[in-house]
Amino acid sequence: MEPGIKFEDQFILQILNTEYYHGDGQIDEEDYVLGSFRQSKMFAEGVRCTDCHDAHSLKLKFDDNRLCAQCHVPDNYNSKKHHFHAENTDASLCINCHMTGKNYMGNDFRRDHSFRIPRPDQSVKYGTPNACAGCHEDKDDKWAANTIKKWYGNNRKKHFSDALLVSSKLEITESERQMLDTFINDLESPNIARATVIENLDFTNDAQIEVLLKALNDSSAIVRYNALLKFRNFSPQIRTSIALKHISDSTKMVRIGVAQLVLGIDESNFSETDKISLKKSREEFEAMLFSRADFATGRLQLADYYLQNDDINNAIKHYKMALKKDSLLTPVYSNLATAYSLIKDNLNAIEILDKWIKLEPKQGRPHFLKALLYFEIGDSVLAISELELAIKRDPNDTRSMYNIATYYYQKNKDLVLAEKYVKNALKIEPENQNYQYLLALIYQQQGQTEKSQRLMKALQSNQ
Repeated sequence: MEPGIKFEDQFILQILNTEYYHGDGQIDEEDYVLGSFRQSKMFAEGVRCTDCHDAHSLKLKFDDNRLCAQCHVPDNYNSKKHHFHAENTDASLCINCHMTGKNYMGNDFRRDHSFRIPRPDQSVKYGTPNACAGCHEDKDDKWAANTIKKWYGNNRKKHFSDALLVSSKLEITESERQMLDTFINDLESPNIARATVIENLDFTNDAQIEVLLKALNDSSAIVRYNALLKFRNFSPQIRTSIALKHISDSTKMVRIGVAQLVLGIDESNFSETDKISLKKSREEFEAMLFSRADFATGRLQLADYYLQNDDINNAIKHYKMALKKDSLLTPVYSNLATAYSLIKDNLNAIEILDKWIKLEPKQGRPHFLKALLYFEIGDSVLAISELELAIKRDPNDTRSMYNIATYYYQKNKDLVLAEKYVKNALKIEPENQNYQYLLALIYQQQGQTEKSQRLMKALQSNQ
């Protein structure tokens, strides 16, 4: 890190996703201490690493509660009336309740620097860890939650972890979504948590998009960056409009987000000034990608970048290098097969998918992709065989069912089989309108006019 230059002009900090953190933001897999520390009130109040650690040795200034008493009044906190444990014991140490830790690589114990109040009530509901049950291994989370209620009452202080946990749920109620939309632009909450909630959510209706647009003007670069990335699935017109408003952002992280946002967009209609700014942001993005290329995942991202820019040969080159670095990085196989198929090199594409199948014989996805390639070649027999294998490996693979149904409807004219497969797909995804439409067409061909018209009418009323 170069002194005197903003962090966000040198790095993009990992947000609190559940790949590396628990749902509430506590450490789980190996992650950076900064990601935890930026969640804390201490960070928000200007506390720095050197307030607790020696700048050169990193050793703590004190190995007992005097460390925390530099700021917190001892009579209020270093007391049994606060921690409810015998004084001068491990259980009475502030860090053992507010800085739980985890062993990495067998012997590397690291403490969580988000400095949070234990929330066993969240553990009961979401399965997150808590300090109480971490020490009292003979007790469960419910016991811990009830004990906290006895000590401190029924109400817990508002905490950003509530929003993190709700945002990672599969189903969110309307009131919960309203809470999350408010949280995103709540400047009192940690910016890394607000950025994570943005990442966790979909933004579809006008009210939600307004929340996202407001976040684009947030004072925090990490919030602006993650808000920008949510527009990647929008139309090219909207992406262009958003990108042009932020192409000259003062922070490199955000300008890199702009470069990601305009991937694949025709730049011929951009002004010369905008083209110059875009060239700068793209160069910054490419420099970031190459800085990660020593790792297989970084090489994968670089290859994806070239693929999105229709530079297929460079994409293939870097996908191959990613596999040389890590042959177990399975996302490379599907992307490399896609790159080969784009240049009509179907044999190499099939060979790559076969390698993936050997690596993960229980996966259905490579069989689905092989089927698409066989359809492209014109070998429908092998294509159907691969789709059936895909369904066997993954009984919920509705896309393979739909493709088989479409084949029997369009090419083979076996309407009985077409109906069977699309109905199987609809059992899993009853609201899928593409599947409903195909079934209506099948009914029409079978002479079941009333059923077909009823489906068509329902589809029209839902548009």
